[in-house]
Amino acid sequence: MTFPFSDVRVRLGCPLIVLPMLVVGPNAYSDDTKDKQYGRADYSNSSIAPDRAGGVVGGQLFVHAQSKVRFVGYNRVKNGGEVDRSRAYWLTFSQGDEKEGGSEFVVTVVTDSKTVEGQTFKVKPFAFGEEGWRNQYFNHGGKKRMVALGITAATYALGVGGKTEMFTEKITGRVEFGKRKSNGKIPGKIILVLPDKSYLTGTFQAKAEKF
Repeated sequence: MTFPFSDVRVRLGCPLIVLPMLVVGPNAYSDDTKDKQYGRADYSNSSIAPDRAGGVVGGQLFVHAQSKVRFVGYNRVKNGGEVDRSRAYWLTFSQGDEKEGGSEFVVTVVTDSKTVEGQTFKVKPFAFGEEGWRNQYFNHGGKKRMVALGITAATYALGVGGKTEMFTEKITGRVEFGKRKSNGKIPGKIILVLPDKSYLTGTFQAKAEKF
């Protein structure tokens, strides 16, 4: 497995919160905001090795033992006569036994389709409120959305009592979902890099839950 970083900068943790989606009104941000992403590496089109997904998360080596993708809810926003809908999923990678409080890495994916199967989600490292950030979440097919679509958050928790961290901006990479197999698992690939240089890359076989 080839890792994108050779050094890791550890940040202080915060309580574990995973946001299933982002919702804004049509005039939440000014259109004259300028992008400031210069110098940020973009991994949304990087190659993904065929190894089991792993990396360095919160300063610790991380190789997932099991993964699952779970439907967590609908979102519906109405503005006048217009209605915007989406479905949120959590793609969870667990290191060790989940019941024993092993480390976890969770990616929140929001789509307007009936399933994540067969879809690829890319995210570029824009900061919150930048024009590029708004466009990648709220401008799809030339249509302005009220509900963000795509990879909207990434969270990790390092075991019982370990540090936790959540990111909703400057995330970069992609997640590719295949079609669900007869064993109930969805194969896929991931490369995701977080602002604190935590990253996860490789392949997975995620158990589908509440589809």
